[in-house]
Parts: sequence; C-alpha cells; structure tokens
Amino acid sequence: MVKESYTFTGNSMMTIDEVLSLLFPQLDILSRLSNAYPEEELYTDLHNDLSLVIHSFQQGNKQSLSGQDHQILNTLINFWDLIVEVLTQKDFIGYKNEITVYKKYISDLDYILTHGITTSQQVLPSSQRACHEDFDPSVAKEIESLINELHEMKPSFKREAYNPSIDYRQELYKLTGLERLKASIDDHILDIKVQLKRKELFPDLKINPSFNCIFKGKPGTGKTSVARLLSGILKQEGLISNGCYVEVDASSLVSGYIGFSAKITRLAALESFGGVLFIDEAYSLMNAQGSKANAGAEVIDTLTPLMENYRDKLTVILAGYDKEMDLFLQNANTGFPSRFKSVFQFDDYTDEELMSIFLKFAEAEHYALTPEAKKRVKTILWFIVSQKDKMKQFANARTARNLYEYIRVRCTRRIHKEGYADLCTIQLEDVDLERSEIDMIINK
Repeated sequence: MVKESYTFTGNSMMTIDEVLSLLFPQLDILSRLSNAYPEEELYTDLHNDLSLVIHSFQQGNKQSLSGQDHQILNTLINFWDLIVEVLTQKDFIGYKNEITVYKKYISDLDYILTHGITTSQQVLPSSQRACHEDFDPSVAKEIESLINELHEMKPSFKREAYNPSIDYRQELYKLTGLERLKASIDDHILDIKVQLKRKELFPDLKINPSFNCIFKGKPGTGKTSVARLLSGILKQEGLISNGCYVEVDASSLVSGYIGFSAKITRLAALESFGGVLFIDEAYSLMNAQGSKANAGAEVIDTLTPLMENYRDKLTVILAGYDKEMDLFLQNANTGFPSRFKSVFQFDDYTDEELMSIFLKFAEAEHYALTPEAKKRVKTILWFIVSQKDKMKQFANARTARNLYEYIRVRCTRRIHKEGYADLCTIQLEDVDLERSEIDMIINK
C-alpha cells in the first residue's frame, strides 16, 4: 500500500516538521522499491539521497534547503513524473490509486521548493510528527557532542532505521542467486541462537554471540544489499536491539587532520549501536597516502577496542574485493582480524542469474521482451560470462544493468522513430548488438 502524505493548506513557508512529514512517505516507498529491486541502483540512490536530506534536518544541521537539496527534490519530481507517465500511457486502470498518490508526491515536492522553510515551530498531529533518530540512549549525548565537534568535517553516513513492516529474511531469499551465501547466513544465525540457549543451561560457557564478519566478492555481487537486509534479519531474530543500518565507505572515515579519523570512526560506530555498521572497501584503510598515511591505522585502532568493549551493541561488517581484503587482513594489527568470526563469500552470478536480473530491471520499468529479444540477451550474457576471466574486473549485476540501460536507449530511439505505437516492448532489433558494443558495455 502506497502511503499518502499529510496535506497542508495556505501559501506560507513550511516548518521543518511539515517538510519531513511530506518526505517520509516518499522515503518509505523508495525503501520498498530498493529492497524489492536491489540490483536497480536508481532506487537505492534516490532513497539514499532523500535519507541524507531528511537526516540533516533531523539533526538540526540546516534550517533551509541547500542547492544540493533542490537538485535532489527536483530529481524526485522527475522520477515520480516518469512513473505516472508510464502507468497512464496504456490506461493502467489497476494503478489509479497509485497514480493519484504519486501525483500528490510531485505536488508536495513542488510545494516545498516553492514556499521554502521557516525556522519557527509548529505542532503537527501526532501521527505526522517526524520521528527522531533512534540512537542508543546511553551514547546519545556523546553522539551529539561529536557531531558538534566535527561540524562540517563530519561525513554524511547512510543510516536507515529498522522497518518492522518488512520481512527482511524473505527479502533476502528474493535476491537472485547467492544460494550458498543465504544458507551460510542461516547457519550462522542458527549457531548463535543455539549457543545462547546453551549458555542459559551452562552459565560458565564462554560464547561469542556477535555477527562481526567479512563480505568478500567482486563488484555487483550484492554485498551492500545483503548487509542492509542482514541488519533487519538480526533484529527480527532478537540478536540485536535496534536493527538500524549505517553504511560508510572506508575512505570517508579517513581524515587528513590528526585525531579526526578516530572521532569520525567513533561517531559512525556509536550511531550504529544496536544495529549494523557496514564499512565498504575496507581495504582502502591500508592504502591511504600523504597526510592520511597513518589515518587508516587510526581507524582500525579506534574500532578494535570498541568492538571488544561493546560487543553486545556493535556489529561490524567489512566488505571488499577478494584479494584486496585478504591483503588488508594480513597487514592489519594482530587483534583486528580476530574480531571477525566469519567470512562470507559472494560468488559471481551465472549467465542465467544475470538474465533474471536483467528481466527485473525491465519489469520494474514496465518493459517486456519478445521471445527473440530474450533469446538474444541470453546469448549476450552467456558470452559476457564466458569472457569474465579475461576481464580486469567482472562487474556482475552492474554489467547486467549497463546492458539493460544501453538496450533501453536503443529501444527508446526506435519507439520515437516509429511514432510511439508500442511503448512497452523491447524487440530483437533493440538487442542485436555488435561485438564492439558488447565490449564497450563490459568495460563501462
């Protein structure tokens, strides 16, 4: 069910709470789209961008819309407008309610951009009040202090709250492929639950119930998507208290100023208490150069005692490419790798799995392939997979997305040329690519 937003009357400037009450329903639907189609980065990017806008207002970091905020909200207007156009082109009666709500979203965003924000306060109905960040109460004051201290040097962490309406395990199972990984995660969770039960029977038993782990795999294999879902799964299994998900690139933790890397790292960890802290491209912590040469080690030295002292609150997932992560763990201080109980391997997708991902992209935008076009795409993906060992870096789902976007452009040109007679069918001529075009997509 698509949520409608609160309706305001009048032509005055809006309070921050009013703006947030209009943006939260849109964030909710974007969250569901990104979870349903994790391979489609457009949904994830829009969700993350809107999350940053909302987060900055919640934290009191700004009192008006920045130029970047205007750009994000205008991009959202174009996105909802495109959805409305697609749903109405062929008289989609079954989507009448959704079309009405999406048009309301466009109107809401236009209202925000037109009227601006006032710093005065207004009490909204309790059902429409913006919820504050669900930080662990024991560290909320320290978080506020660190945010104030870092000020503009604080990077924007991607932080998502737990959504109890989502069945996170079912969403994990819906992801294409990754069967061995899914089974491994299930086994790991089951082991923790059994050991906790045994601890009740044998109080002297020493166990480590943490889910600190390593995600290794090539780009486009779903590491970020799985980490996001895992935070919800652990919450629903009762293994963590909050279920929030905090995502950072390792490079964003590294500062060129002495001591600031430690503060940024501590802030990221504290914000994730009760949830999951996901550090992507963790190996880059050992590759810093110049003024940042020692900052990567500072990040690790800060994180290590936090994982030890707050093992019941802090869950850390490090992610990166296979060889780079192996080298990183070999060179990290001796106490750091031992904090990570398990290593989860993300395998490359097969050509059949990439075909399934390709079709998800098409279906999400209401395209259907003719049997001939589908057969040709299968052949292209088979060829790409057969050449993966010769590539510098096989990009998995990203390659499927690049192929789909390239084909969609070709389809759009043909539709325009033919006078918009059929807006929803990808035909053989759209996918009949030359070898040079395939090579360009592979290397994109």
